[in-house]
Amino acid sequence: MSPPRFRRARGIRAFADKDGGWTLLARTGEAFALRNAASLALWEALAEGGDLETLTDRLARLFPRAERAVLRRDAARFVRSLVARRFAAPVD
Repeated sequence: MSPPRFRRARGIRAFADKDGGWTLLARTGEAFALRNAASLALWEALAEGGDLETLTDRLARLFPRAERAVLRRDAARFVRSLVARRFAAPVD
């Protein structure tokens, strides 16, 4: 069995904000702030969809000195948060 994959939810709009981050906006009006390089990189990666290892690889390229276990934990937390708020979804 292959690991679960995730992607951006449909209908999410992204807006650059004046502080240099991005704000995601769902059709329901709920917002989600992307405020750092890690969250922006993971959001970009979710455009293509990916499993947790693929997302961790993306972070490892950005932060080569960081421990992989920490990057994996951070990626998992970010994805769980997006899924819980319906900004991302498992790929069927």
